[in-house]
Amino acid sequence: MRYLLPIALLALSCSAFAADVPTATDNATVSLTIDEYCEVNWDAGASAAFSLTVSGGGDTASDSEDFLAKANFAYKVVGTLTKPTDAPGDWAFKFVSSGTAANLTANAGTDIDDSVMVTVSNIGLDDSNGTWSAAGDMQLDVSAQ
Repeated sequence: MRYLLPIALLALSCSAFAADVPTATDNATVSLTIDEYCEVNWDAGASAAFSLTVSGGGDTASDSEDFLAKANFAYKVVGTLTKPTDAPGDWAFKFVSSGTAANLTANAGTDIDDSVMVTVSNIGLDDSNGTWSAAGDMQLDVSAQ
């Protein structure tokens, strides 16, 4: 019991010193930025090519290539066909899934795994035989909807 009073006084003096210690707080904002990302690739890569051959006496030909498009935003795939320089006939393309050349659309995170078909038609007997390949191109572009 005789030690109780000195222990109590010691505890009181320590708590008095602890109350005089200053404290401080500061905050910093936390943010996240995710850049837009998109890609489109022919499944065959660099060797992708549309090779159309009109059989002797025929008037049409077509060929298709598969592609994959993806993005982390709502997007569309737009196709642009440039026929080979001076090639005869009527040229067109279509996305196989829709059967039209109309833009394909998808939501963020949804892949478009499809094919493009390029067609030439109205080749006549008055069109000479030969090969046309200069400047022929089938381009796919991905952009925001």
